Amino acid sequence: MKKAFNMLLITLLIAGTSAKSQTGEPNYGVKETLVQNFSRIRINADINVVLVQNDKLSRVYTEGDESLLGEIIVRVKGNELFISSTRPISYKGKLQVTIPVSNIEKIEVNSAAAIACVNSLKSPFLLVKANNDCDVKIKSRGKVSFETGEGYYIQHMRQTEIRISDAEENTGG
Repeated sequence: MKKAFNMLLITLLIAGTSAKSQTGEPNYGVKETLVQNFSRIRINADINVVLVQNDKLSRVYTEGDESLLGEIIVRVKGNELFISSTRPISYKGKLQVTIPVSNIEKIEVNSAAAIACVNSLKSPFLLVKANNDCDVKIKSRGKVSFETGEGYYIQHMRQTEIRISDAEENTGG
């Protein structure tokens, strides 16, 4: 009886693995990157970024399609955290970078990223500079200022949310 149960279990596991490989669903993975203190973030990848106010964590987590994890580069240089990619493709919906922040001063977005906060940031002043089409949803207890690069403008703004787009998108051209 025990042998029959084990054979049934093995058969179900094999069938489940085969079904998953036939659907083409990617394997889920997480990459953990230990980082030093930083007060600025520069995003150079088309990716979903989640900011979490946390004074103690010093690890950035990249999660999603396991086959793409190695294409996202997370590094700190000076007091700035850089998020970049090895290929110029959109990782939105495929990967997410979760960043614990404490007293963040500036976020510069040079890509079509989507940035959101899980909780309110405690920064007394935060500058968000967007040099590309992007979506930013920021909650902060302090003052938040927005700047756009040349050729971009703030398309939509609520108290904690902005959408940046280029001038051509606004004129329909």
